[in-house]
Amino acid sequence: MDEFEKFYAQTQQKALKVAALILFAAFLFLPFWPSYMMRILLGLLMGFAISILVFRMRARGLLKLARMDKDGAKRYAVSRFFFRYGLMGIAVIALARSGLINAVACVLGLFLVNAVMVVGIFIDRASGREPKYGD
Repeated sequence: MDEFEKFYAQTQQKALKVAALILFAAFLFLPFWPSYMMRILLGLLMGFAISILVFRMRARGLLKLARMDKDGAKRYAVSRFFFRYGLMGIAVIALARSGLINAVACVLGLFLVNAVMVVGIFIDRASGREPKYGD
């Protein structure tokens, strides 16, 4: 497994731990929450699930891009960009229109994987160690 795949696996594990923590906290306080809080929680989790899928698509696309020629890579990157964000937009709109989730929470959930990466880097830097990608 190369460094990129290790970094991807570590980031995905951290993000899943954050999602598990959110779920655990939600189940602890579930009896005290009004019904609209469940829509917010479901929105966060659905946004997170979409974010994990998009993160996986991005990782697989980067590995494929590394083996392409320059012109093919450019076309592939642009088409994948629009496909990813189009897919995210369709999913969020469909979920929001269903009325089962809170759309704002879903959009916030989309940024959860990125937030996990950024917070992890800040924690590494604050503790005085250089972030290690892949170790």
